[in-house]
Amino acid sequence: MLQDIYSELERGEKIGYWTAAIDLGLLFGPLLGGFAAIPSYVWPAWLTAILFGILLISITTLMPETAHSAYIDGFSTSFLNFKSIPRSQKTRLWTTTVNCFRMFAYPRVCLPVMFYCWTWS
Repeated sequence: MLQDIYSELERGEKIGYWTAAIDLGLLFGPLLGGFAAIPSYVWPAWLTAILFGILLISITTLMPETAHSAYIDGFSTSFLNFKSIPRSQKTRLWTTTVNCFRMFAYPRVCLPVMFYCWTWS
């Protein structure tokens, strides 16, 4: 999704923010869950459900459509649009998986993935 929204010049910065948000969630999530468990042991589950509900509503209402071909003649389609996007190609399920594994040929991809896999465990 970040690739669809931002240009190549902005993408590195935005991916850094996205990664920092994930890492900060891993850092502060257990702390917040511990404080939420003080009144009762079920409150962390309720807090998670409330936060994900707020997140789902905000994403479906505030995020723009990210398909570039959806902006035709200055008219943008709404987010909850179930029609097919004009001039879009249907991708096969295995092409994404194959392209993902092809990226491991590049050290700039392979080394960070190995670092994240084996240092977080």
